Amino acid sequence: MKSRIIAILIILTLIMGMTACSHKNNHQGSSSDELSGSVGQETVETGSSDAETESADSPDSLQASHLSISYFDWDVKEKIIEKALSYTLTLRNRSPYPILSTEITYKTRDNVSDRSLRLFDKFKENHKKYINPDEDNRNIVLIGKSDAYVKSGQYLYDVPVTIGIHSMTWYDAPNYDQFILMQPDTLSLGLVKNNLLYHCHYDFINKTWSIDESPEKLNNWPDSSLTKLIPEPSCDYFRVSTDKDSDYLIFTVYGYSEEAYKAYVESVREAGFTKKQDKGKRYYSAEDKKGNSIDVMYDQSNWNMNVTVNL
Repeated sequence: MKSRIIAILIILTLIMGMTACSHKNNHQGSSSDELSGSVGQETVETGSSDAETESADSPDSLQASHLSISYFDWDVKEKIIEKALSYTLTLRNRSPYPILSTEITYKTRDNVSDRSLRLFDKFKENHKKYINPDEDNRNIVLIGKSDAYVKSGQYLYDVPVTIGIHSMTWYDAPNYDQFILMQPDTLSLGLVKNNLLYHCHYDFINKTWSIDESPEKLNNWPDSSLTKLIPEPSCDYFRVSTDKDSDYLIFTVYGYSEEAYKAYVESVREAGFTKKQDKGKRYYSAEDKKGNSIDVMYDQSNWNMNVTVNL
């Protein structure tokens, strides 16, 4: 039971979304020397295959030199959401690589005075349980994050951009006066090449790309007692977060429609997980006759399915 609770908490952390609200004129997310092409262009041909797995240091691995910010038309602008003005990120993937995660971060401008940054004092006060009142307001950030699957040529729409500090973020949305104190800092993308997920980062200040050393394997269905209990998902990409020797299994399926989620739940039921059911429109929890448990949760905003299985 303890391991099941831990696994569920991990899943909830993975799928938490963010909301936002804000104010004023549109703001272009990138300057003309950072982007080429326009949002209205036709779908880009990928010219690459994701059918075979490669090692991270192979000649075919993704390198920083393969990337250009011109591959990713992005924009942060104002939009009315639930009768409130919000700042949201829209991005078009013009690269040959599918995107499985997107995060844009803004930091405070270097030339902003400490007096101006006091506009964030109320935000700090609202979260004083987690933020030291003496924390430097120059550590304030704006973050927009999504785990949606974006194919080459497709768009990612309306990702809320909210206020945070260091790497933490909440649901607070910046207003116009706060937003203009900030500048783009980093665009982080999870890019797929040959069934490997590379975590790539573009530095807007230095205009350089970097890639984390160890990419993650995708579509790596482990051979274990847990995976024998349930069907392997049928999809373009899934990511297993636990190793085959663990007593629980966690995996995320990307780009799953609600109909596909419902079909998978039905296949889980057919596999024998029908005892002690707890279900809703976008979640299903049950046990089989041996007491093994499963939790299936559907993230409608990102079209992802998150599954936890416990012995």
